[in-house]
Amino acid sequence: MTEQGTTANGRWRWLVGVLSVALVASLLMMAACSSDDDDEEDGDGDSSPTATESTDEGDETPDATDREDAASLLEALTGESGEVVAKVAYDFSTTTDGTTSTSSMVIYSRPGESRTDLVDTDSGETTSFISTEDATYLCTGEQCIGYPAGGGVNPVPFVSQYANPSAIAQLVAGYRGIDIDQSEEEIAGLDATCFSVAQAGTTVSWCYGDEGLLLRSATESATGSFEMEATEVDLEVSDADFEPPYPVTTIPNIGQ
Repeated sequence: MTEQGTTANGRWRWLVGVLSVALVASLLMMAACSSDDDDEEDGDGDSSPTATESTDEGDETPDATDREDAASLLEALTGESGEVVAKVAYDFSTTTDGTTSTSSMVIYSRPGESRTDLVDTDSGETTSFISTEDATYLCTGEQCIGYPAGGGVNPVPFVSQYANPSAIAQLVAGYRGIDIDQSEEEIAGLDATCFSVAQAGTTVSWCYGDEGLLLRSATESATGSFEMEATEVDLEVSDADFEPPYPVTTIPNIGQ
C-alpha cells in the first residue's frame, strides 16, 4: 500500500473512532431525554417533590421559587449562547464499559456561522466542519468538500447535541419544575454558573460563562458518561476562521 493510501486509511479509521465516541454520547443523551419522558408519563407528570416535602435524607427540597429562578437563569443563558462570539478549546471524554476515550476540539462561533476543529491526538491532524450562511465544508487531509448551505452533516453528532444552543434549549425546557442544582465554579480561568439535573439515574449538567458562553456540558448514567470542558477561551474570531483552509471540491445541490 502506498504512503498516501496508508495515511488516508489512518485518517478514516480515526473518523470512525470519533463517530463511535459520538454514538455513545448520543445514546447517553437519548437516555436523558427518555428519563424525562418517562417521568412525564407517571402520575401527574411531575416527579419532583413539592417545596414542603422532604428527601430520603430528611432535608427539605428547594423552594419552588428557587427552582424557578434556577430554571429561568439556565434558560436565559442557553438562549444567549446562540449569540456568542468566541473561539473555545475543549477537552472531551467518553466512558463506557470501563473504557475511556479522550480527544480535543476547538469550536468557533458567531451568529449564523460556526466551525468545529477536531484534533487527532495520535497524528495531530485536524478535521474541520465549517457552517456559514452560504455553504458548509468538511475539511480533512488538506482538502475540503463544499455543500450548499445546510447540506453537509457535522461528522461529530455530539457537537449538535451537547454544544448546539437550540438542542440544549429543547432539553432544558423539559426540566422546568424539576429540582435544578445551581453552583459557581471557575473553568478555563472564567467564572462559571453551573446547573445540574438528576433524574431517573441520569445526571445532566451545563456550565456557562457570561452571556451564554458554554464552558462545560456533561451527562452521566449507569451505562457511561460524557463530558466536554473548556480549556481556553478567546472572545474574538475573524472572517478567516470561517473560510475553508484547503482547496474546495463543491458538491452540487441535486435537488435544485
